[in-house]
Amino acid sequence: MILVVEDSPDQQRLVRQMLETAGYRDVRTCDDAPEALEIVRKNIDQMEAVITDVWLIDGSGIQLTRDIRKIDQLRDLPVIIMTGKEGPEILPQAVEAGVNDFLFKPFHWMELIARIRNNLRLKSEIARRVAREIELAAAKDELREALSRFEEVSHQDALTGVSNRRKMDEHLEREWRLAQRARRPVSVVLIDVDYFKEYNDQYGHPQGDNCLRIIARVVANGVHRPADLVARYGGEEFILILPETPLEGAAHVAEVIRAAIEAAQIEHKGSPLGVVTASLGVAALLPEKGYEPVTLIQNADRALYQAKKERRNMVSVSREAL
Repeated sequence: MILVVEDSPDQQRLVRQMLETAGYRDVRTCDDAPEALEIVRKNIDQMEAVITDVWLIDGSGIQLTRDIRKIDQLRDLPVIIMTGKEGPEILPQAVEAGVNDFLFKPFHWMELIARIRNNLRLKSEIARRVAREIELAAAKDELREALSRFEEVSHQDALTGVSNRRKMDEHLEREWRLAQRARRPVSVVLIDVDYFKEYNDQYGHPQGDNCLRIIARVVANGVHRPADLVARYGGEEFILILPETPLEGAAHVAEVIRAAIEAAQIEHKGSPLGVVTASLGVAALLPEKGYEPVTLIQNADRALYQAKKERRNMVSVSREAL
């Protein structure tokens, strides 16, 4: 069952129609948080996902998410927030509450279906792998070891949920080879959170971890193509791999992400701007003989260094090898 929680009858009807047209037959709707929570509690075993607006007739989608996460069986239930004019300002609260994904109104039906399918696929994969590990584990210690092995070989960063360094290396190597054959450029964007040591000193490492989760979500929302990859590069650094993207296109993506991070308005008393910002370095290469993927990253790293050196909270572009 997919539950749509929306206080606008027209929007409610539209989302339901989109889902049913895509083949999802068990779709329920309601317009307030208390009724939604009651439906969820009565249909725990049938629940597949919840799509909720931020503001409802009674309550909010963020509080509804918090209440859902209190139910043990539904801690992995995909919850997607629909938001309009609020934009990225609601991201910190939503991520903290346990929201899995966002839809910014107005959205195309293909975006809705893509996000639903991606979240259901991830939920199914997690359930399948956990079930397999449980089958293999004969005792609690063995189960703990199996889950630990699963996390080690996983391609997902445990803290932020985006891809990890291993996945990034593999993805860049593969896209580099494809770009060589097609003679198309590959771009990289390196993202470094400004004054992050000061943030940890001011707010503590647990809050610093939460800050990185929010940044990861903002960055992930800035890319949309299947071949694009967001990964945690290390510490407070993230990296974007943008295949078949020229330098100008990558710089545009970087600026959109930079602005979105600043607009998230994450308080940072240790920063001159009073909010969390990021510096970004952009580089692009046409893979040819003599170049390696590491060259691309090195160029982006030098551009990032320039951004940090100049004034931070900016995008710096590498013109090397262009």
